[in-house]
Amino acid sequence: MLVEIAYRGADRASDADAIDYRFDVLDWRTQDHIRVAVIRVEDITRTRLSNKYGRGDEKKGRPLFERAVFVAGLRRFESVGASLIDTPDVPLLEKLDYDEIDAAGNESKQCAHQQRRGADLFCLAAERGPANDDIPTERRASTTQHACNKLCALPDKSLLCSNFVHLQIVMAAAYPPAPIVGPRVCEVGNQPKIEVQPIACIPGGHDCWRRVFDLGKPAEDVPLHPLALNEALDFLSWVWRAKFPASQTKLIHLASATSAAEVVLPCETVEAFRSRMNALADLLDSLKVDASLTSSPGQVNGTLNRLQHTLRTHLPQAEFERADVAIAIVRNAVDLRNALHHTDAGRKAPAAARKLGLDWPPLDWTRAWARVRDSVARAVRELRQAIETTI
Repeated sequence: MLVEIAYRGADRASDADAIDYRFDVLDWRTQDHIRVAVIRVEDITRTRLSNKYGRGDEKKGRPLFERAVFVAGLRRFESVGASLIDTPDVPLLEKLDYDEIDAAGNESKQCAHQQRRGADLFCLAAERGPANDDIPTERRASTTQHACNKLCALPDKSLLCSNFVHLQIVMAAAYPPAPIVGPRVCEVGNQPKIEVQPIACIPGGHDCWRRVFDLGKPAEDVPLHPLALNEALDFLSWVWRAKFPASQTKLIHLASATSAAEVVLPCETVEAFRSRMNALADLLDSLKVDASLTSSPGQVNGTLNRLQHTLRTHLPQAEFERADVAIAIVRNAVDLRNALHHTDAGRKAPAAARKLGLDWPPLDWTRAWARVRDSVARAVRELRQAIETTI
């Protein structure tokens, strides 16, 4: 089922010191109203981040703050899937905290028209654009991250209206690239609005802005919010305690909060990817399974091996098989991390990456990291659900 999200504005929360950003969920085909959805942000978070982004000037930082709220909020809505239209008489309330909004605020601009070919970045919309006699044909689509992020006026794809189509980019220069947003079309006919500069086809801009979500899309294709893994581990720890109340130790023992914080951050380079994978490995290593829960205490080494052995002993076969698939995904992430630090990483990393559905090396490190983190988050969630059904 396709649904549309329409932004309706921001108001004071009636029962909290917070701002509510209100959206309507509509049936894409009939435009019938389905549900109200709300993103709530506490006043203190709004003030702190606006000051941070404005370098002490709250008013200057407010637009950057709201951009981050919309990016994180829309990602939340998309990640809930079909739950977005459950209980239509009850508004959906999603609360964003400081870390989740800040993670979105620190992300680089995303564009659906970028394509990396080898070491070079190209703009697909510029290839559709008009020729420039001063630029060789083979170079008219050449671009850079700096040009896309700082010079191009096209809004982030995470915020751009779903009806913004058939874009052409004009390159005013080739060295360095200077992209200018050219002809574009509004799919629902609001052409005068889409042609206005600066482009306001984003939430809080034109009132006709819409975002289309496919609720039938496979879950693995929908990006999760950056805190999803941390939240999944928290839920797993709670369910583990309920399943094994006699256990002498809790499941998660964080030696440092640094790893938990780092996995929330975005990633733009291979060095950052390697660092995030180290943080992920440290976070997973914080899982400590009580040896007394295994049938052979002291004989099973390794966190994941002990986890697997414990669940094989204590879960029915069907639930164990479900959990075992999830554990295998977590192992794949650990294998990739280990491959990155192996002296033969060039040979081992591609095979490890393929198990997680990644090309190696990735064309986009930001998306590669998000895919790894989301895969592990979904696996931890699946693991928790397999255990929870037996409580």
